[in-house]
Order: sequence, then structure tokens, then C-alpha cells
Amino acid sequence: MEICRLAKRNTEGWHVERIELQLYSILLVLIVMAGTVAKRRVYSPENKAFLGQCATILFMLVLDILTFVYEGVPGAFSRRVNVAANFLYFLFVLVMVSPWLSYLDLLLFNSTDRLKRRLFYLQPALIGFVVMFASVGTPFVFYLDGDNHYHRGPGVWLLTGISWLVICFTWYFILRNRARLDFRTRGIVGILAVIPFAGNSLQLLFVGTSLVWPFAGLTVTIIFIFLEIRSEPTDYLTGLINRVQLDQLLEYRVNRKAKNRLFTIVMIDMNGFKAINDGFGHLTGDHVLSLTARILQKELDKNDRAARFGGDEFLLYLATGDEAAVRERMGRIQGQLDAVNESGKYPFRIGMSWGYAISGVEAPQTLEQLYVEADRMMYARKREIREGGPANG
Repeated sequence: MEICRLAKRNTEGWHVERIELQLYSILLVLIVMAGTVAKRRVYSPENKAFLGQCATILFMLVLDILTFVYEGVPGAFSRRVNVAANFLYFLFVLVMVSPWLSYLDLLLFNSTDRLKRRLFYLQPALIGFVVMFASVGTPFVFYLDGDNHYHRGPGVWLLTGISWLVICFTWYFILRNRARLDFRTRGIVGILAVIPFAGNSLQLLFVGTSLVWPFAGLTVTIIFIFLEIRSEPTDYLTGLINRVQLDQLLEYRVNRKAKNRLFTIVMIDMNGFKAINDGFGHLTGDHVLSLTARILQKELDKNDRAARFGGDEFLLYLATGDEAAVRERMGRIQGQLDAVNESGKYPFRIGMSWGYAISGVEAPQTLEQLYVEADRMMYARKREIREGGPANG
């Protein structure tokens, strides 16, 4: 109630718009976070870094509101709150740099092992901490006059300069590794670096405005929309989740430090699918893919996942490290395909080749290594089939 009373006291002219802007920004960031969690993107280290950005922005927006509410309010308590809120604001103003750089690194390299070696991403935040604690009791960063009004100190320019250096590093990092991003992603990330820069610059030019964190809220909203566009949850033809979604789950499981890391990935390639498309038309080929997807969904256990990997390939995540269980599950799937073939529904046989790789605590592997191992086994089976071996592998 006290905060509401003080807020009412300070809501004159543009002040109303300022606090409304912060509140709208908080609501926007909360919606983005809720949408991200609802999509189960928390499996991805990339999106954990994204949620870290959102949490930092929320915290800074709350501090921003507190500095506004107690600005110019008389009394010892109001002064203490104003000092604390401004101190925490500048103490954490560079903290967002770490999750932003982590997100960018994961977007480019998709490697948590690499990220663990990039400790210098923490340096801007540490510099901010040192500057603030070294300036306690001095007007270097900010000070409050006798009427409890905030004033900038020269240290604000130091902290702002570090922020600008980080933005310049972002552009350099994108240009240096541009081959790793498609044109659209490269453009989006580049634009996202401009928005906080614009907010920071405008706030410095127009004393009394507070635009940095609302602009940061706009940034994460654009990232969220971009993720929505880039990661449609299901493949339109088969109804299975797509490769991006399953990759996020697999990355999470590969990097998870837990005892239940045992799981299996299975790569599946349809045999003779090009001949089906060429001989019977692409519509028939689509029916075969949809039928295979339905069989996969039916025969997998509740904790397993199936995704369309691309073209006539599928990728399975099996929540088991038991080789016998993997073979039994794949046998059930092959049995369903055999039943379709025996029914005479199609004037051709539907077959598949598959290979698998098991990840476990005893022999930790990267996701890329698992793909290579499963791929190698799958193509070995295809060669066997072409040479007259058993179609069911």
C-alpha cells in the first residue's frame, strides 16, 4: 500500500507514462517466459540462457519502478530505499550481458562444453560489481541530493561504455561466425543488438527517461517470436515433432549430470522411397510417410519421442539404455510394417533401415557422436539389404 501511495504521489505528467511503460514491459516479459516454459523449451541450454535474460530484465524493471516511486520522497526510509534501489540497479546493470552472450554462443555453436570455457562472458558483470562496491559512499556512479533526487556521476559513462563494447563485440562475433547462421537469423540477431544500444543512448540523451529495460523487454519479445517461427512444434505432414524440438531434448539429456542419462537414439531411413515417389507419385509417398509416422507413435512407449528428421528419415528418442529393449521396440515397428505389406494395400513393399546409439554415464558422448554412430549402423543395414540380406535388419 505504501508503494501505491508513493506511486500516486509521483504520477504527474510524463511520470505516469514512465511507470506504465515499466509495468507493460513486465507484463510482456512474463508472457514471453510463460510461453517459453509452456512450449517445454526449458530442455534447451540455449533457451535456459534466454530465460536468464528474461529474469534479469524483470528484476531490473522492478528496481526501475522503485527508483521512480521513491524519487524525491522525503524521509529517512524513502532515502534508504532510493539509495538501495539505485545501487542494486547499477550493480546488476551489466549482469544481463552474460546470459545474452551465452545465448548467442549457443545459437552459433550449440555446444555447452564450449560455453563452459567462455568464462570471459562473466567479465562485464564482474567489472560492474567492482566499480559499484569500490564507489560505495562516493558520487562516482550516482548520488542523491538533500531532497532525495537522483543525479548521475561520471561512472555512469564507464558502465555505459562497457555496454556499448559488448554490443560491438556482438556484431563482430556475428560477422566472424556468419557462415554458421542463415541470412534471416543473422539479420535478426544483428537487429537485436541495436535495440538495447538505442535504448541506452536515448536514456543518456534525455535525462529522467527510463528506456533501457523496456527496450530489453522488446528484444526478448522479438527473440521469442523468432523462436516461434523457427521452431514450429510439429511436422505438417506426419504430425510428429520436428528435428529442432527433438534436438533440444537430446542436447538436454546428453549434457544432463544425472544418473538416469541412459537413453537411445535411433535413425530410420525408408528403403526404396525414391522409387515409390518416382513410380507412384509424391502423394503416395506422402501417404507412406504418414503411415510410418502413425506406426512409430503407436509402438513407442509413453516416454519415447519420434521426429521427422527430414525427407524420408525419422529420428527416435527411446528413454532406455537397454539394447534388448531397443531391438524389441524396433521389432514391433517392423512387424507393423510387415502387416501392412501382407495386407496388399500398396503395390510395393514398405521397408526401413535403422541404426541406434546408446548414451550412458559409463561412456559419455556428444550428440554429434551419437548421430554418427547411429548413422553408420543404419547405412550398414541398407548395404546388407541391397546385397540380399534381411529387410528387417
